[in-house]
Amino acid sequence: MLRSSITGALLMALIFLISSCSPPEIEGAKVHLKNRRFDDALVQLEKAIKLYPENPEAWYLYGQLNGQLKNYDKMIEAFKKSESLGNQYILQITNDRQRFFAQSYNDGVKDYQNYAKLLESDPEKAKETMKSAINNFRVANEINPTYQAARMVGICYQVLNDKEKAIEAYSKLTQAYPDSAEAYSDLGSLYFFTQKYDKAIESLNKSLELDSANANAYTLLAQTYDFKKDTKNAIKAYRKAIQLNPEEKALPFNLGLLLVNTANAKDTSPEDKKALLNESIEMFTRVLEIDPEFKEAYQLKGQSELLLEKYEDARDTLSEGVEYFPDDANMWYNLGVAYAHTNQKKKAEDAFAKAEKLGN
Repeated sequence: MLRSSITGALLMALIFLISSCSPPEIEGAKVHLKNRRFDDALVQLEKAIKLYPENPEAWYLYGQLNGQLKNYDKMIEAFKKSESLGNQYILQITNDRQRFFAQSYNDGVKDYQNYAKLLESDPEKAKETMKSAINNFRVANEINPTYQAARMVGICYQVLNDKEKAIEAYSKLTQAYPDSAEAYSDLGSLYFFTQKYDKAIESLNKSLELDSANANAYTLLAQTYDFKKDTKNAIKAYRKAIQLNPEEKALPFNLGLLLVNTANAKDTSPEDKKALLNESIEMFTRVLEIDPEFKEAYQLKGQSELLLEKYEDARDTLSEGVEYFPDDANMWYNLGVAYAHTNQKKKAEDAFAKAEKLGN
């Protein structure tokens, strides 16, 4: 009786062992994987997924192996198939995705960095290296979708000056991350540089809806309106951009220049002209506070002050300007005008003489 019980127990154990084993192709693949015989493992796993298409382990191991071989597209497909068949390997797949994402992303970063090193010595190889970076970032994003990986695809296309593909990449980015002000700002920038101004305005306004303090978006919006000759909206956008980025000298200079040009337009009323020129003076003063050696700011500020008959102010502005730029004939001439209107006849004559000499 005892012998019978033992035999029965052994039989049950044997049945359990047999039933718990994976198919021989999968078991064989595991041995090959353990010993890093990847080619042999691949042969076994390709058999396994054909023979046992509903086996989640076969698909998981097939995906993992393809990840090791950097066949990422096949890996992604296999992992998805395994997940669709059950949740037994969800944790392993999640960990593998993170690992292979990092591997692919880091390969992209290396390619991106090598591009600059190769550009001067071998431009064609540099171009191929950047294409490799694009593929690595694309794959990384497919393995584990992230904003930065997707954005790097667009950045790489920008570096290659392939603006249309960059636009396509950033358009996908805004679709995947519709709450990202940065994505819309980047897309707007590309539309601006490809002179698609209406689309640029649309994207930049969307960016500002999401982040009203986005100084870069306001700057691009101002420039877009400026190039589109929409002066009213350009002035409004420049004013806002200056508030958000008060240390950037280009913004008040661009606004000051736009104000001067608007003031000098034929259809500008005398009252509006005065207001516009006064604001332009404020802008050029701001520029010179940031950069005391900004030549064009002295020229334009002095001209605006002369137009407003602020002769003493113009004299002071232009006197300072010629100290920095003693070879500027235009500034010497306008300084002569300011001296003449402030009853400094000798200085006016000297300034006009200096301007004439430099002009010749």
